[in-house]
Amino acid sequence: MQQLTADYSTALLRWSGVPVFHENWIIVIPGGTFLVAEACAGVRFLIASLALGALISGTMFQSWAKRSFYMLLSVLVPIAANVVRAYGIVMIAHLSNFELAVGVDHLVYGFVFLSFVMLLLFGIAWMMRDPLPQGPAQPLPREEGAAQSASMGYILGVFTAALFISLGLRLYAFDMMRGNAISPVTLHAPAASGDWRLLGRAGPGQWQGSFVGADGQATWLYSNGDHRVSLFVAYYGDEAPGKELIAGRNNLTGSKDLEAIKSGITKEDVFGYGLVPSSYLIVPEDTGARRYVWYWYVLSDDVTARQADVKVASLAAKLSGGRAEGMIVAVSMLVETPEDIAIVGDFLNAAGLHESLNAGGFAPFVTTDIQ
Repeated sequence: MQQLTADYSTALLRWSGVPVFHENWIIVIPGGTFLVAEACAGVRFLIASLALGALISGTMFQSWAKRSFYMLLSVLVPIAANVVRAYGIVMIAHLSNFELAVGVDHLVYGFVFLSFVMLLLFGIAWMMRDPLPQGPAQPLPREEGAAQSASMGYILGVFTAALFISLGLRLYAFDMMRGNAISPVTLHAPAASGDWRLLGRAGPGQWQGSFVGADGQATWLYSNGDHRVSLFVAYYGDEAPGKELIAGRNNLTGSKDLEAIKSGITKEDVFGYGLVPSSYLIVPEDTGARRYVWYWYVLSDDVTARQADVKVASLAAKLSGGRAEGMIVAVSMLVETPEDIAIVGDFLNAAGLHESLNAGGFAPFVTTDIQ
């Protein structure tokens, strides 16, 4: 939802003639930068719309065709509306020289706009409603009256059960969001073989990753003659609000002031066949060289380059009562010629990362301190 909102609101901005740079969930226009945060993705509004759509469909429509069509509207309209809302916030800020639609105005605008969308859905339902039975009311026979009372009792029972289920899910969601207590962890730098050697931890002014709320993170430097490679690892024993492996505040460019000029997923043969494809970033350096960052998301039983896979695995772990455990492994190097990429492949082999990444799991990098 975050990616969809960012992609389509960026397309609308370009269609409106606004110069825009778009990277993942970050939208940059002349004068300011916007982040499509998790709270801006529209998931909560979509859930509320689905609940309202189910209620309206069951009370105002008789045919399943109408009910299905209205439920489809209850999905599509909120998603489209959230894209328009994000686009509107950026446009208002742009046209007002960032005097409007920022800070509290941002929240007020979003609340008013989404309230209008909800009223629009109400209006559509009213126009689609099935007509009420015509003619004077006739007293119902005792059997029909009893059946109607039973029906009302059934509806009331379903409503009460739905209320308690909703409250239960709310409490369960609150419990999931708290996260589990994690024992202290120790991160290990992989030993390198051949001509590669470990220099130690990265220091100030050197490239380092930054992942907010990680239970452990470190950046190490390796060398082979004149070649330097950085290895970054960040581990999350569980996730909670403000502590997620996939979040816009996490950074792999080395500085919050730098923006990647290109990103994507590598081909399978970049570092030789057999290694799981990685995601990558290309970051410009002041020297004119380009820094490449290749990274993998490591789960308890899988390795992937796709953020959506991590989110799905995290949700599945939470729903099953487990921990949303995950880690990112990133390798960075200044690349001046295409041959430099082969040097990174040699480092991956020398440090045993080919095997450990393909195997998945955290054992080669992380030790949990037992207390």
